[in-house]
This record gives sequence, C-alpha cells and structure tokens, in this order.
Amino acid sequence: MAKKTVKRKKENKPVQQKRYFPEIISIVLVALSVFVLAALFIGEGTGPIGNTIRNVFLGLFSYSAYLLPFYCIALGTNLIVEKSIYKYRANFIYVAVLLVTLCAVIHYCSAFPAYETLGKSIAVYYTSAIDHIGGGVIGGLINLLLVSVVGTIGAVIVYIALFAIFTILLFRVSLIEITRNLLLKIKEAHANKKAGSAHKAEPQQNFPVITNSADSDDTDED
Repeated sequence: MAKKTVKRKKENKPVQQKRYFPEIISIVLVALSVFVLAALFIGEGTGPIGNTIRNVFLGLFSYSAYLLPFYCIALGTNLIVEKSIYKYRANFIYVAVLLVTLCAVIHYCSAFPAYETLGKSIAVYYTSAIDHIGGGVIGGLINLLLVSVVGTIGAVIVYIALFAIFTILLFRVSLIEITRNLLLKIKEAHANKKAGSAHKAEPQQNFPVITNSADSDDTDED
C-alpha cells in the first residue's frame, strides 16, 4: 500500500506543475511587454538590450510597435484569469490583423518610391521606420505586395474593407445600424433647432389688462 501511494504522488507532481504553466507564461509575457514599453517610450534606463528591442520593434512595425506591448499585456492578463486564451482567441486575432493593416496603411500614406531590389526596399523600410517614417518592414512588404497586385486604388479599397470587417467582428457592432442611428440623431437635432428658431421668431402679442369694474367701485366707495 505504501508503494502505491508513493507512485500516485510521483504521478500527480507533473500534473500539478502543468497547472501553473499558463500563469508562468503570462507573467513572463507581461514582464517582457512592460520592458518593451519602457524601451519604446522612455529609452533611457533599459540598456543596450532595450535600445536594440526598440529599434527592432520600430523597424518592423513602425507606429504599431507602440500598441503591440499593450496587446501582449492584455494577452498575458487574459491567460492569468482564464488559464487559456481559447475563449478570446478570435478577438486577439482580429486585433493582430488590425495592427498589421495599420502598418500597411501608414506605409501607403508615406508614399515610398520603388527600389531596384527587395533587399534594398527592406533596408530602407527598416531604417526609415526607426525614425518614424513609413510603416516598417511588415507594413512596407504588405503594401508592396498589395499595390503590385491591385494597384493603389485597389489597395485603398482593401484597407477600408479590412478595417470595416474586423472592427465589426471585434466590437460586434453593425456599421449600418451605427450610421442609421447617427443620421436619426442628426435629423432630430436639426428638427429641434428648427423648432427653437421658429419659436423665437414668433411675435409676442401684448394683451390688454382687464380689470373688474366691481372691484374698482368698491375701492372708490371706501
């Protein structure tokens, strides 16, 4: 009997250790994200590693790099609370797609010229994004591929469609309903303003004051 209990205890140890893996991973993820935030926003005090991380994040993602640590902190916090990201994994995918699309849109608005080779393009995208110009390597490559396939006008249409689709999926709202409610509120505000201006424009009539003759006679007798 004693041997069986010892075996059961040995078998239960790996199971108990696996229970803490999500918390350990989430703590590491949150700690790294906070360090990246400090490297991006503060810079000083994070050492050469922080400076390298800053350059890599900016070079790859440009302005979206400032949002990525918050995304990872939310991911790690969810992992601590839920012990899994399965429940909200779709939302995290939607946010990731929106961040990548933002990189491409920023790069599109920067209007980079065409370079001779892909390596030259990647080098220019990387160094420019460190100086906050363009959408980084990720945004530059996506925009380069998209523009080469559907052109500049087609790229704009694709970007607008992606933002609309994934905003609807992320916030579970209908853009048609939002537009309809907004138009109704605008109409109501316009109607109220029109009614108020019409009320002010009406002339005020001065009615004569009618006094009771009996009361006036009583006062005279007194």
